[in-house]
Amino acid sequence: MAFSEINTTKPEESNRSLLKSPLENCEQVISRNSVFEIPYNKIPKSAISKLEKEKRTTPAEKRQIVRIVVAELLETVPAPRKSQLEPIAKEIVGKYPRSFSDYTGDSVIGNPYQLDPVCTVFVEKIPLEPMITLNDAIHTWSSSFYLFSLVYPEECCATLEFIQRALLSINPNEKGTKMAKRFGKRVSIHPKVLKLLNKLRDFNSSWQL
Repeated sequence: MAFSEINTTKPEESNRSLLKSPLENCEQVISRNSVFEIPYNKIPKSAISKLEKEKRTTPAEKRQIVRIVVAELLETVPAPRKSQLEPIAKEIVGKYPRSFSDYTGDSVIGNPYQLDPVCTVFVEKIPLEPMITLNDAIHTWSSSFYLFSLVYPEECCATLEFIQRALLSINPNEKGTKMAKRFGKRVSIHPKVLKLLNKLRDFNSSWQL
């Protein structure tokens, strides 16, 4: 065997190279002494079926997938860093790009595995100018839920509706709530928000004893 064929890579260098790239069979190196395998077998079959058919998952299904992966990861790494989480997200998005990426034509919009939202509004194929003031940006953001027929995330729907009604004065009369319908009759305003708004009105009223 020629000396040029001998692998002279040090163990430390080998470990560093593994940390920079995902392993095969959906395995990710989390630290030098542990290997994390994405628990696809624990993800609901309905979500896996959509992913395999290149269909979009619902927001609730995406949150469930994240919770399953994170719960599995925390058993191996109690306090994972961003540099350890990013390869896992890359692996999942890379395996199911059509389900998790946003496309315009053949181009991907933004970064599908990071929380860096990218929203560009086009009118007759002309991009609108960016918002200059924070007030305009918040109003546009809140109005977009109505323009695109979106609902507030379940975990913070009351907070967002309070901001919309109390701070931005956006108060549609009919079907105004963007709270996701779960059970029973759909109300026009979140009950907790309505109760708090009534308390604030009574507090500011000069007629209230």
